[in-house]
Amino acid sequence: MKDIYEKKYNFFSLVSLNFKISPVFSFVLLVGNIIEGYLPIALTFSIGNFLDSVYKHETSTRDFLTFFLIVICIFLQFFCGLIFKIFDRKKSIEISKKCEYDGLMHMAMLDYPYIESGDNYQICLRVTKNMSEKCTASYQIFLQLLCLVLRVTGLLFVFLKYELWWIGIWFMFTLIPMCIISFACGKKRYDFYRENYSKEFIMHHQNYILKSRDAAEERNLFGYMTEVQNAWKCVRNEYYQKQIRLHKLTTVYLKIPYIISWVALSILIIILAEKAIIHALTIGMFIGIVGNLLDLNQMINIVFSGLSNRFAQVYRFLDDLNQFVDFLYFEEETDLPTDELLFESLEFKDVSFAYPDTKRKVLNHLSFKLEKGKSYAFVGENGSGKSTMIKLILGLYKNYEGTILLNNQDIRDIASAQLKGCIGVVFQDYAKYCISFKEALDIGALKYYKQQKVILENEKEVIKEMNLDDILNHLPNNLKSELGRINSIGCDLSGGEWQRVAIARMLMKKATLMILDEPTSSIDPKLEENIYRLFSIQDKNITSILISHRMGVTRMMDEVIVMEKGHVLEHGSPKELLEKQGGYYKMFTNQQRRFL
Repeated sequence: MKDIYEKKYNFFSLVSLNFKISPVFSFVLLVGNIIEGYLPIALTFSIGNFLDSVYKHETSTRDFLTFFLIVICIFLQFFCGLIFKIFDRKKSIEISKKCEYDGLMHMAMLDYPYIESGDNYQICLRVTKNMSEKCTASYQIFLQLLCLVLRVTGLLFVFLKYELWWIGIWFMFTLIPMCIISFACGKKRYDFYRENYSKEFIMHHQNYILKSRDAAEERNLFGYMTEVQNAWKCVRNEYYQKQIRLHKLTTVYLKIPYIISWVALSILIIILAEKAIIHALTIGMFIGIVGNLLDLNQMINIVFSGLSNRFAQVYRFLDDLNQFVDFLYFEEETDLPTDELLFESLEFKDVSFAYPDTKRKVLNHLSFKLEKGKSYAFVGENGSGKSTMIKLILGLYKNYEGTILLNNQDIRDIASAQLKGCIGVVFQDYAKYCISFKEALDIGALKYYKQQKVILENEKEVIKEMNLDDILNHLPNNLKSELGRINSIGCDLSGGEWQRVAIARMLMKKATLMILDEPTSSIDPKLEENIYRLFSIQDKNITSILISHRMGVTRMMDEVIVMEKGHVLEHGSPKELLEKQGGYYKMFTNQQRRFL
């Protein structure tokens, strides 16, 4: 089955999705609700005829068969309800698995700007979090509506038989205010959820600060528990007060159709009683019809009001879903890296770039060229565009002005798998994967996933290069040891050790262009020097880019490129730039004074 997020949805296409994902259980539930819709009418006639026979003292074998039919119908109502709950649960699990998997894959394929945009990212989270629930809810609404329609039409048939058709129409009109009010309440509830979604993020983060082990040391050091708890109370009080007001408002509104339906039902019972008194309706049928009406009214007030409410929420969810479907995505983003592309050169030609919904150009007519086998250091003040430049090299943003050429080919025309295989990166905000030590290394070598021998050779090499043996020797299960503290057997690492694992992961990739964005902030000076020496060694097949504020290590690089306000201020070898006494010289000497 294809990705479920490939097309736009309306209510009925969302219902049909249940059949595509879980056809067997969906069909069984459909048949079950049809049976459930017709059973009350069968009960009405059976009970009416049986009571009339008993009342007239004219019981026969046929009446006992009717009584037996009544027992079977009651048993079926109970048994079907129980079985269909199990089937509905199984269907929900199948839908949940499909929706969650496709949601994760679709988000992985999204154009990167949607992830960085706060509003768009919240839409992504809301949709992927609620898709399975709303898909299941849409089918439940459809089934309940079908069951209700069957029951009401069956009851109308009874009314027509006894020339009481106008009562059925009158009863049907009591549903109109309930539909309108319940639908409005459902819209209000989903709109509240959507408008206050950001507050859930705030509350989640505050919970993290107050409870997480990662923040425990600073909680004790700074003693900020009281202040954060007060902020926690303020946000929650505001959120829950709004929620309570909404609940009170919707509850009051929903009581109006509830009262109307019971008043209408009372009038109908009085009219039916009058028909029974004048013998226009038998006592048995009177009891059967009244019992059905009471049950139906209860169903309408409990089920139908909630059904309208849920339909409104699904209806509003469809707005989010269709926005999510409209987001630009690229299927090739989930392709595994390949080793088809080897780095030869990289050139920025008059590149300018501003982040979406902003006017300031982070890169402003940036031009430079990198050659194979050299090491480059990019330096500059915060905000000069260094990290943004890396995002463009990685293809995360494509809406820039100018041209970026990789091996004399426009980088936008290069397949994602080739680009990912060619470039290795260690970000300043590197990821900590709470998996085994071996897995934390091997995810950097996915392009060799069919070549286990190559992966094992790479592991040995990077463990030696990054001096990881000293970490492994202290772990209980060596490479199989679980990292992090998410379970009892997990082993946490220091900040510097995590950084070394992140660099080793990049080295496992054997990329021909390696990028390091402030990668050694927690590593001791001796090991840091060895790492930079490793990346500055002349290798005809490897090109390295270093972004750093540490001027001392830049002297190991072949060339330094100084950036200022999104463009190149100066470039050359470290020696040339120091002799020139320009921007690089000032940064270098200012930093040098702090250590003298």
